Amino acid sequence: MTKATMPNRQKSEQDQINYLIDEISHHRYLYYNEQPRISDAKYDSLEDELRDLDPNNPLLFKIGIDSSNIFTKRGHIIPMMSQDKVTQPQEFIKWAKKRNCKTFLVQYKLDGISIELQYENGIFQYALTRGDGKIGDDVSANVTRMKGYISKLQSTFTGAVRAEILLYHNIFKKKYNDKQNCRNTASGLVRKKNGIGSGDLNLVFYDAISTSDEVIFQNEIHKLKWLKQENFPTIPTKIVKTPQEVINLREDIMNNKRDTLEYDIDGLVIKGKAIDLEDMKRTKPMSQIAFKFQAEVIETKVLDVEWSISGHNYTPVAIVESVRLMGTTVSRASLANPNLIQDLRLKIGSEV
Repeated sequence: MTKATMPNRQKSEQDQINYLIDEISHHRYLYYNEQPRISDAKYDSLEDELRDLDPNNPLLFKIGIDSSNIFTKRGHIIPMMSQDKVTQPQEFIKWAKKRNCKTFLVQYKLDGISIELQYENGIFQYALTRGDGKIGDDVSANVTRMKGYISKLQSTFTGAVRAEILLYHNIFKKKYNDKQNCRNTASGLVRKKNGIGSGDLNLVFYDAISTSDEVIFQNEIHKLKWLKQENFPTIPTKIVKTPQEVINLREDIMNNKRDTLEYDIDGLVIKGKAIDLEDMKRTKPMSQIAFKFQAEVIETKVLDVEWSISGHNYTPVAIVESVRLMGTTVSRASLANPNLIQDLRLKIGSEV
């Protein structure tokens, strides 16, 4: 961050779009490869603002990339893409009406690291990070040390299974409580070339893609049954009939169950029963959606204001007393533009 004098001119709409592109790109990189500096809710608000100003911006149709030059690159069996997100019940209902599903599968949106394990004739071959969605980092040596890893299946399945790599709360508190949060710690451990700490991580499985006739999945429920039969630790799943049941379930999990879990979640993943392999290849498949929890709110104090310079754009950033938001330590907050300081009457010492 660089301190600078507040510019006199207001940002034009294009200036704001350029600023949002820079911010989103920067924070995507930090999230997938280093340490995030803003909360998920703040990041989502940046994407939402860009979507309002420039709904066809190419950045909105790309996924974040997790990649390191120290690992071999390999291709995914089916592209490992992202998800559309909603935070409000009315947004979810709008999506549900378009899908016209008679059955909804509701699963936790696990806050970890996505991974694909590839098998041939039931024998483990490789484990790949998401990477750019098509090509990922081969972290097989580390994944073989994780809890939930299976080297040989009961069947002669050829294809891929997908999981989330998680660091459970009890291990985090016992061994890594000097780190920022469970997800970031897990991300660092996955990418350790020497494999140290990989044994502290857990795999929780949620999807499977078959590339042979040995195993043919009839629907998403069949996938989950097969994963359990193969003894993979699987994601908890509820099957409901109506959008309102989904909304009620989200409310209950968000308010009553979330804090009792042994790992972090930041919403629910909702999908229909039918399998659509072509849809899975989209940047954001239409057949599933992330129904995120409402943002946590906590008060803190403004300690200072710095100016971030990106090209010709100046953006004020509030330096605040560090607080914990959804498992992440937050000490900086973008104020979007200079007018926000005046609108909120912010000054050093303000409670925000």
